Amino acid sequence: MMTLKINNKQTKPVTLPTQRRHPLTLTIVTALGLAASASYMRTGYAGSCSYTGLTILCSDPAGGGNDTTQSFIESDSLTVTTEAGFGLNVASGDGLTLRGNSAGTGDLIFLDDNASSITGNSSGIFAFHQGSGALSITTSGTVEGANFYGINVVTNTTASDSTIEAKGDVTGGNVGIDANHQGSGALSITTSGTVEGTNYYGLSVRNATTSSDVTINAEGDVTAGNIAIYANHNGTGAVSITVDAAVTGDTSWGVFIGDGAVGSNDNRLTISTAAVIQGGGGGRCHSI
Repeated sequence: MMTLKINNKQTKPVTLPTQRRHPLTLTIVTALGLAASASYMRTGYAGSCSYTGLTILCSDPAGGGNDTTQSFIESDSLTVTTEAGFGLNVASGDGLTLRGNSAGTGDLIFLDDNASSITGNSSGIFAFHQGSGALSITTSGTVEGANFYGINVVTNTTASDSTIEAKGDVTGGNVGIDANHQGSGALSITTSGTVEGTNYYGLSVRNATTSSDVTINAEGDVTAGNIAIYANHNGTGAVSITVDAAVTGDTSWGVFIGDGAVGSNDNRLTISTAAVIQGGGGGRCHSI
């Protein structure tokens, strides 16, 4: 539960529902059992993923809700890419799940340059990196999480940087793009498509005292039922938000920044805008 202070008054606490993780039908562990896992993945599902050397390649179009969650557990470095025409439409669970375990020392990467459409009933893409490398998510097609998050990223304190680049539209039933960055490096989010969080936030970022900078570049429209862009910054670095398209929070603020005590100073919060920022219940921008 989080409570927001607006003009020194507390608003009603906003509680995000806990996402229930469904059993993952297809799971690949990138270490022992490689051949068996790769063979298992080539099933009759429409959109699916399999190994091509040390990289996982996702191919085939979405199957109209008949696809199964594509899930990968990294034991070192993991790179997942797409083929032209790939898509996922999962009626139960997430569309795509990427996990880096605590023993991993490499990066966790998802790269889509083929305008892939990825839809999950829970979240479109869920990535959880517990290893010591960086996390990078790049999408160019539509990503949708019907009930929870379009893109949901979590890193442990052992991780380094987190980067999300969404070139296509991203929609979440609760939050469009959510990043919980506990790593030692910087967090960067760039969007060029539209981002929508139907019930709560369009873009939501939180980082820990172990983290450094937060950078958000919103080149496409960002809309939300509550706050369009929400940043809860507790790290040692600066917060920079650049808005080049319409940002609208229907019932609260357009942009809301919470700045923690670590290294806090008057010069570390920057908002640059060349477009309209609107908030229905609060106002355009607010920071505490």
